[in-house]
Amino acid sequence: MFRDTLIAIAILAAPLAAEVKVFKGFTLIDGSGGAPAPASAMIVDNGRITWIGPTAKLKAPAGAQTIDLAGKFVMPGIINLHGHLGNVVDLTQDKKFYTRENVEKDLKTYASYGVTTVLSMGTDQDLIFRIRDEQHATGRPSMTRVYTAGQGFAFKGGYGGLPGVTFSLENTSEVDKDVAELARKKVDIVKMWVDDHMGHMKKMPIEIATAIIDSGHKHGLPVAAHIFYLDDAKKLAAAGVNGFAHSVRDKPVDQELIDIMKQHGTWLAAATLTREASTFIYAKTPKFVSDPFFTR
Repeated sequence: MFRDTLIAIAILAAPLAAEVKVFKGFTLIDGSGGAPAPASAMIVDNGRITWIGPTAKLKAPAGAQTIDLAGKFVMPGIINLHGHLGNVVDLTQDKKFYTRENVEKDLKTYASYGVTTVLSMGTDQDLIFRIRDEQHATGRPSMTRVYTAGQGFAFKGGYGGLPGVTFSLENTSEVDKDVAELARKKVDIVKMWVDDHMGHMKKMPIEIATAIIDSGHKHGLPVAAHIFYLDDAKKLAAAGVNGFAHSVRDKPVDQELIDIMKQHGTWLAAATLTREASTFIYAKTPKFVSDPFFTR
């Protein structure tokens, strides 16, 4: 089922050669939490859904191309609010890999899995702004839409970021200058890493993190933080951070944090549960690798 769902999305994500297309015969998962609706159909006009419902009630426009998706599943596009693009080849991460070819390869891979939008969080080079702006100019990109934090912020000697790309801070003196540079490049969000890698590295002091938050807001930019600890999450939410790029992972979230987040409108971008599982799940071959989705 999952494989067929993604095939259907990939078809819908492809550039539309005709003005109007009709897709019919698929099972619809509409994202509302309701039961899947078999024998569904929809009309797509210039890339936008203008009608969706039972195939039996379909009134196809004259001249529209009809595509039969019998046996397939259609669902809303997936949005990845915390990704990193272009720096990895096989299992090696290095800024030298950051080329248009590699970034676009990642975006096309995302699209093939039904991810229609990705927010790239803090390890991008300036090439990303050209790719993003080209997508905005076309209006209908043929690969996953990208938004970016550009170059993120890490504490010197601390955890996070990518050497030679990410801003490395020792104190607050450079914060406003660096954020102003990001604002000039029109980043979509500011990213910072507030973590000590489970005590093995230096943690960004709260005064630097607060300076980044304040400067981001001064320049009209939201700010998201990579976090690990519950205590850090409380301090950052109280300081006005807009969102967390990871979940709290040292202890259960308590009511105090929930209340602070509600008070300040702080959002959580990703639970990142599979990220934590990935640190140990491959010690033995997990059962899911035998699923047809992977063996194919």
